[in-house]
Amino acid sequence: MKKAICSILIISIIFSMCIIPAAAFSDVSSGDWFAQAVEYVVENGLFQGTSTDTFTPHGTMTRGMFVTVLGRMANAPTSFTTAGIITKSYVNMRSEPTTESDKLDTLDKDTAVEVLAMESGWYKVRANGKTGYIRSDLMAATIEGFTDVPYDMYYTPYISWAYQCGIATGMSTTSFAPNSPITREDICVYLKRYCDYYGIELPVIKAKLTFTDESLIGDLEAVQALQQAGIINGRDTGAFDPAASVTRCEVAALFQRYGNAEIIEPDIPSVPTGSYKGYELFGNIPPKTAKADPSYFDDACFIGHSLVVGMKNYFSLPDADYYAVSGISASRMLEYDRFPLEETYIDEEGNEQNAMGTIGDVLEEKSYGKVYVMLGVNELGPEASHVSSYYNSMTKLVKLIKDKQPKADIYLISITPIGEARCNISVNFTRENALIFNEKLQQVSVEQDVYYLDAFGEYANANGYMPDDCVTSDGIHLLGSKYKILKELILTHAL
Repeated sequence: MKKAICSILIISIIFSMCIIPAAAFSDVSSGDWFAQAVEYVVENGLFQGTSTDTFTPHGTMTRGMFVTVLGRMANAPTSFTTAGIITKSYVNMRSEPTTESDKLDTLDKDTAVEVLAMESGWYKVRANGKTGYIRSDLMAATIEGFTDVPYDMYYTPYISWAYQCGIATGMSTTSFAPNSPITREDICVYLKRYCDYYGIELPVIKAKLTFTDESLIGDLEAVQALQQAGIINGRDTGAFDPAASVTRCEVAALFQRYGNAEIIEPDIPSVPTGSYKGYELFGNIPPKTAKADPSYFDDACFIGHSLVVGMKNYFSLPDADYYAVSGISASRMLEYDRFPLEETYIDEEGNEQNAMGTIGDVLEEKSYGKVYVMLGVNELGPEASHVSSYYNSMTKLVKLIKDKQPKADIYLISITPIGEARCNISVNFTRENALIFNEKLQQVSVEQDVYYLDAFGEYANANGYMPDDCVTSDGIHLLGSKYKILKELILTHAL
């Protein structure tokens, strides 16, 4: 058992900022109850001051701040790509972030681009096979669909990371509310999801409490897990107070307790060495075809997890539908009931709203010619129960799709490879588990007479891992520029 701050991806945290001792903050005195906690989180690179000499210990902890702390603890990537859209007509893409530089292309309104960075008030973008710069007032960048998360804020890359990993969710489909206070319950939920995502088992050192306001707690399991681990406490009144906000010094103390907790990390698996010898495909593999025109996908829908969210952002297939939820599993997809329906209703304020439903409900509303499904990475595991659960859930999902869309061609997209560094520290996210799950997916394709697309083989290097230049630092999520490989696979297997 090891200390939590050293767990999983936290072995080596490197930051460019200068670490300021807690004693250097003018608003933190050595006698303050939280002084050591502030010292701890600053020394470990989890918090920064609110200025060069202040910590603002009694300031409110926001949702953006908290996700940033989690991201720093995980050494999450601070560079990322996202989707953008040109908002004006006849916009010039320049070779440098200045109007005096060469014009590379002229983009029309509503052109989709890939946003790579921001420099001097200009977006660095990729469009039409070219990389250049667009002035920021001539386009909009969307971070995971959230309209209130600017591209250039300190918390933005961490919100993107946490959302893709299924650790944090928005307040709605279009709002993350990064500057709103985070609640006591959300702190528990996000930290518990963080532990689950990285295979960290929290200790049980305290008896489970029964809170007087348990009926107000949405995720009681997460709250109790942190309470029993000694990381968070209830109120003196016996309540938990799930909707209450939290101060920066209180969260600093929470992370100090988490860092000192005797957590249980997953065993490090033995990874075979030597050359990767490949694997045998036996599923219902569609033949390679001529590259389809994008209009071929006007009657297509894509169902799945965060990589399908990425498809929506990077495929540039505007008429296709996407039913994608970051962090979702095949079993949860069968139960998830927050997909917007065409059916509407008038809310209490007189506004028209879309009703929500399950994947079965949305599939009943339209007629599709092709249905693509990509699920499995969020339930990877080495136990037989992991494999059987995935197989059974995918079988049920395919049967549901066939029932709701009897005329559609159904394609099951394999799990993509995992980065080698992630495989070396994980029990769940390993090359072997990905291949075993893909074998089960091929079995489903044969038994249910649907197609299997081998995305694993499109990306895997000679040793069966995802190449470093294709994947983010978590070893799972694709870089935006590498979605073109997946898109090419789908376009060239279009029956």
